[in-house]
Amino acid sequence: MPRVAVYAAYGPTNDGEVAGIGRASALFDEVVVVVDVPHLPALREATSGLANVRCAARSDTLAEVVRASGASHVLRTISDAADSAVALADAENDRRALPELVSLLFYGHAGKC
Repeated sequence: MPRVAVYAAYGPTNDGEVAGIGRASALFDEVVVVVDVPHLPALREATSGLANVRCAARSDTLAEVVRASGASHVLRTISDAADSAVALADAENDRRALPELVSLLFYGHAGKC
């Protein structure tokens, strides 16, 4: 059974998120990255060298994306304390929606690609 993770991107693609997605692609068979529609082209370009990464527009809830992809993990990148607080709150909400889900936080660094 393939190891699938959903990577929840927050906004414009930045170097920290691309690094986190790269780390995730080394750990999982498939990584589905969800992002808001306006940021999708930049994300696709930034991850084009990662064969097991698929980018998707955020149109459903994260729980729906997780269920549809068969993912067991949700991944996020944090770059500072403010990101940490948001990511931890999001992880708790994910856990309530899908108790079997595992959330992983990757430390990244700020800066747009």
